Amino acid sequence: MSKYNTKVYVLVSDTFKFEQECREDGIFVKVKSKFPYTGALYGLYDFFTCRIEPKESTEFGYLFPSPTASRNCSDSIRYQGDEMVLDVVLSTDGIEPLYFITADDLTYQAKCPIIGKTSTGSINGVDETKQ
Repeated sequence: MSKYNTKVYVLVSDTFKFEQECREDGIFVKVKSKFPYTGALYGLYDFFTCRIEPKESTEFGYLFPSPTASRNCSDSIRYQGDEMVLDVVLSTDGIEPLYFITADDLTYQAKCPIIGKTSTGSINGVDETKQ
């Protein structure tokens, strides 16, 4: 395992648990749901090119590729100092279209060190908010 691979667990509400893994080619985000979930997990600014739409799943994940690996998620990943910062949305309201964000949807922010740079801070800075 590379020294850049890092897992961070965050409990968001009583229903969803997020896991992130920093990889050389991007950030893998995994969601565990207490109940079967149907909806979408997508990059905040890249719904049409950067998403997964699980159906009745309790575990699902998606590799959000870094902008150097693919442009599909490039608007949802930004560089901040020595870190890549990814903003994703978990649609939890069932409102269609799924890219229409409501107060019931969850946002999750993952941070990973930029490969090839030495990080000066810790990697476990993860923020979650409810819109």
